[in-house]
Amino acid sequence: MKPTCREYQAKEYWKLERDPGSSDLLASLVYDSTGSDQTASIYSLRVSQWSGSQWQNKGGIFLSGNLERASLTSATIITDFDNPLTFGYIEPPIIPVITIGNSDTVACRGGAIKVRFSTDTLMFSGE
Repeated sequence: MKPTCREYQAKEYWKLERDPGSSDLLASLVYDSTGSDQTASIYSLRVSQWSGSQWQNKGGIFLSGNLERASLTSATIITDFDNPLTFGYIEPPIIPVITIGNSDTVACRGGAIKVRFSTDTLMFSGE
């Protein structure tokens, strides 16, 4: 995973708290274009955490949403609860591409077909 991102969120920060003895966690953040720095692609979003001297890329998995509102979970476990989290942005964004081979189903206008596929979770991890 790349240790840093190209840019960082300037409007929103999250500070997590936990009860003593509770487990470390993956952090899920919600992107909202009305309160966050706007992005051209949600695929460029990454969870980032301040290390005390610089922002660290914590990656991103379980991405869902659109340019107005999206949810993203860190790809690495958050163990530091003293420093804030925000969104980082990588460029260019990694956009998933799905290639469909031959199909025994004919798609007609107004109809639907099922396409079975899986995604590579590394696609969202910052690699």
